[in-house]
Amino acid sequence: MDHELKARLASYLDTLESTVKSGSDFLVEQAPLYVREYLNWTFWSSMFIGVVCAAIFWFMVLASKAAYKKVVENMYPYNDSLTASWTAVLIMMVACSLLSLIFTVTSFYTATKVTLAPRVVLMER
Repeated sequence: MDHELKARLASYLDTLESTVKSGSDFLVEQAPLYVREYLNWTFWSSMFIGVVCAAIFWFMVLASKAAYKKVVENMYPYNDSLTASWTAVLIMMVACSLLSLIFTVTSFYTATKVTLAPRVVLMER
């Protein structure tokens, strides 16, 4: 019985050793691919978000300019309710454009960090 137990235990240990070895081989093979794909994803998603936010920023700047013209046009006839409405629209547009500018800068900062310091990005994760 003792001999049979030792044989089974040796069999289990051999199986465990081969499983650990194949798992470590898989990890060594796949880890660089994972790192490369993660960095590529981080870079391109940051670039996409940055471009979209930059487009929103420029749209809001142009829309704010148009709203500002409406405020100036409506101030002269002293139409208080219309001037107040366009002023509120102008304030919201300026706030949205500043917010989109912040997202643009943050996204491009992340894309630059991935390009220049990929190890820092991996350490932060």
